[in-house]
Amino acid sequence: MKNVVLKKMSLVNFRGQKDRTIDFLDETTICGDNATGKSTIFDGFIWLLFGKDQFDRKDFEIIPIENGKRLDRIDAEVSASINVDGEEMILKRILHQKWVRRRGTSEEVFDGCDTLCYVNDVPLKAGEYKARIDSIIDETVFKMITNPSFFLSLKWQDQRSHLFQIAGTISDEQIAS
Repeated sequence: MKNVVLKKMSLVNFRGQKDRTIDFLDETTICGDNATGKSTIFDGFIWLLFGKDQFDRKDFEIIPIENGKRLDRIDAEVSASINVDGEEMILKRILHQKWVRRRGTSEEVFDGCDTLCYVNDVPLKAGEYKARIDSIIDETVFKMITNPSFFLSLKWQDQRSHLFQIAGTISDEQIAS
């Protein structure tokens, strides 16, 4: 297993965070009253790595909402500096709003979003980015170490498999001896 240390994370226009940067020290505690952004920070990190939120949803509200309406013409961005086995790596994921002008019209209309992924400022296709993240940490292992209820939500067969993967197995001969 690799040694992964989160050093710094920035959220720009991500959910309720307009512009927040957190420098992680040897030990960082994130605490506060309800609705102050604790879960948003966690969702930002999970989205950066896996493109999902803490509830495993790929489709969740990322672009900030004001007065009940999504803010238009802004991009949501999460970036982080991580140290993987002594090597620094910068990860970045951007949700870019596409605005197009349809033929015969003068007004631009919203045409969905693109997700842009970068490692060390080099753009990668989604599949390449996922492979890079998978080489750092397995999504299931990440969920098990960051969410205490995740393990219990697995089928017993999967729980058993993961426990054996972590603890190892012994043969029938070893048990008999």
